[in-house]
Amino acid sequence: MTSNVRASLLSVSLLLVLNRYNCSKHPESNLGFPAWQQDQSISQTEPADKIIRSDGSIIIGNVYRNPYFGFSIELPKGWTISTEKEVEAQQKATQDKLAETDPKLKEHFMRSRMLSAPTLVVVENTSGKTGFDRRGVEILASDVSGEQEPFSGEAFFKAAAEVMRERKLPVEYLGNIEKIMIAGETLWKARLKETTGGHVQFVREYLAFRKKCAVQFLLIGPDDGGLEDLEPVIHSLHFFSSIN
Repeated sequence: MTSNVRASLLSVSLLLVLNRYNCSKHPESNLGFPAWQQDQSISQTEPADKIIRSDGSIIIGNVYRNPYFGFSIELPKGWTISTEKEVEAQQKATQDKLAETDPKLKEHFMRSRMLSAPTLVVVENTSGKTGFDRRGVEILASDVSGEQEPFSGEAFFKAAAEVMRERKLPVEYLGNIEKIMIAGETLWKARLKETTGGHVQFVREYLAFRKKCAVQFLLIGPDDGGLEDLEPVIHSLHFFSSIN
């Protein structure tokens, strides 16, 4: 496993142990960022506002489109899109805290920030649900260009599990890795359980390789059964020719 891939896996592992729900405590607040970067609720009706992200991906209504990796996906209507700056700040804060006990991690984290595409975090915006009770959808991409092709989802998840064990991160894989087809594209599916501060979160992670990157789609929630309702999000994936 190359240092690039190792850094990317550390980034993915950290994402799973982040308290991303810190953002959801104030899902509709104005945090002082430019209007196009503020937390926004996904349109319940037809497309109105266009959200342009720093990597060139676009959200119109509830459809997220990434021209670089060549895919689109329908996000849950009415949910909240966390700002890029807030997600990045949360990731960096957690990375810095872990690096205090293991200085070697600092270099890995710096490399992972350079290699990983901006993470999209969308959080359930339901009255009566707060913090870890909220479900979420996350999309990220990690560089795997140092690995020999053809890329294997089984190998990626195995390496990720090894990194988590080595770093004693509170994430465990459940069951077997599944190889599936969605919209004519091969994806791999893994189920995970993560524990943070006594709170248990279940994850269904889908993986596709695009442009020598591992593009990951994560469904996250407090119980695995509740993720079944989010499966249509994954099956709304559409792949197309990416830009150069």
